[in-house]
Amino acid sequence: MKHKRLTIAMMLSMSLALTSCSDEPQNANKLTDDGATTEVVQKVQASAGIMEYIPADTPVLFVYAIDPNNPVPENLKNKLEKVYSSLGEIIKASMQENFEKFAKKAPEAEKMTTLMDEWLSADGFKKLGISLEENELAIYAIDLFPVVRATLANTHSMDEVLDELLVKANESTADSASKKQADGHSVYLFGDKELQVMIALDGNTIVASISAPREVDELMSKLLGFEKPAQNIAQSAQFQNTIKKYNYLSNSLYWINIRELADYFVNPAMHPTPMLDILKIQDNMLSPDCKTEFLGILDKMPRLVGGYKNLGEHSMESHAVLELEQGLGSLLATMTGRIPSVETENVLSYGLSFDLAKAKAVALEFVTNIEQQPYKCEMMQGMNTQATSLKAQLSQPLPMFVGNFKGANVIIDNIELDMASKIPAEMIKDLKARVLLAVDNPQALQGMAELSLPEFQKLGLKLGGDAVNVTSLIPVSGTQIPVNLDHVFLALGDETIGFSIGEGTEIALKQSVSAESVQRLLNFNVSADIYKNIFSNLDKIDPSSANANQGKYNMSQLMNDFIWWDYESASMNFTDQGFEIWADVRY
Repeated sequence: MKHKRLTIAMMLSMSLALTSCSDEPQNANKLTDDGATTEVVQKVQASAGIMEYIPADTPVLFVYAIDPNNPVPENLKNKLEKVYSSLGEIIKASMQENFEKFAKKAPEAEKMTTLMDEWLSADGFKKLGISLEENELAIYAIDLFPVVRATLANTHSMDEVLDELLVKANESTADSASKKQADGHSVYLFGDKELQVMIALDGNTIVASISAPREVDELMSKLLGFEKPAQNIAQSAQFQNTIKKYNYLSNSLYWINIRELADYFVNPAMHPTPMLDILKIQDNMLSPDCKTEFLGILDKMPRLVGGYKNLGEHSMESHAVLELEQGLGSLLATMTGRIPSVETENVLSYGLSFDLAKAKAVALEFVTNIEQQPYKCEMMQGMNTQATSLKAQLSQPLPMFVGNFKGANVIIDNIELDMASKIPAEMIKDLKARVLLAVDNPQALQGMAELSLPEFQKLGLKLGGDAVNVTSLIPVSGTQIPVNLDHVFLALGDETIGFSIGEGTEIALKQSVSAESVQRLLNFNVSADIYKNIFSNLDKIDPSSANANQGKYNMSQLMNDFIWWDYESASMNFTDQGFEIWADVRY
């Protein structure tokens, strides 16, 4: 059963990863020779301690290393210290209810609660070696085996923690855990006849990996880093070129090289690793045609890459990209529509766009390519069969409004909740919001509305004019839904139709429909105030009432402590690099 779970988990990870992607993969491992690259190399070498154990050819990488050139800002450090102090309480509070439910049926739940109380406390965090200033983390793969390596704080007592886990594991299942010495290191082994988890502790460094029991002794030195790789990640051309290409900080980035990972499963005979035996992957599972075509698809999108571009005293900027082959990202970018009024800061806004007419054209191009050059792989014959019917469907004209629609933006300017109210209609005390629709021909839609609703003509709605109150046209009232509908407005711009709800929102609505739209696939902004508002209102629930309410009352206090940031924004778009994601956090 555990083997099946592992297989399913690995294959699920692969299937999710296949949506990821890399631009110019043939150049990813070719080190350029210029001043900028030399500077990158010097910065990487300054923080190469934990990186010395990561092989240069790892297809999976997540690394954060301490770097004197990029110290953690003092303001961020102070804010996250408060998070650390509340983290254990949040985990315990969220899990306590489930433990209480099952404690009578499962005595192990009571034991786990005791462990959580011991470890998820201020002293427990010190014992676990958790410290923002001292911790480093690396996740990587060696011959497809996952490895997790971390640098702990000097205060750690991880040997005591592991010894305690060893005792409890053997109390639960006899002979399921053991401890041995290997190359001068203490190694803990947990597992069964199918899979073993190996954990090594050396000073402030802890490293963990997995292996089949019969391979433990053979793989231990390599996986746990007792022998270092011939070339480490700090010396890797792919690592250095990635930092240079995207201007990432040299001590924090990640990637999933999907093309390389997939090759293990498509061409297992070329990768002699015991992990493929554990997963029961054989070379004859795919035909030669399927191997060629699967890898051909992944050549167009082989890598997911991400990292931090900036880590400042009051803000941080991160970036990720699903790399696409040259020209593909630009082609997919044509499907992007427009998002209205994205530049203003609000309590919460969510905008997305999609040009269905352009998307049809792109889809038609792909379907036509399949029709003209059908797949030879027997597993993809269904796509060949569907190509003709899909082409016919894509040739159908779009309804006028669907074709005119280019995007939308939902903006919440204010929301006040009364979580203590037992009447749903009274839970939303105040809501001020706008819904903006980007369309190609707003006046055409206005004409259709006036033909359908004669009352619409009496509103006096004008292009670029003031917002008008349309409450009288709404078929429901605020007594039927938990929102006050006494103030609902409509405004018309050159390329935007907008609605707003809430007293005094008509001025902001007029400005929004007149603002320029941006070509962006998705845009998201949120202020911490909205969460603090919700949690502070949860505190109004009577703590002496039902247990469920007591839990919410306690959790609200903890979650308010956990919100360390002030404002977050993110956006997504197709570019010539691929599918890019940007995120900014202010604190």
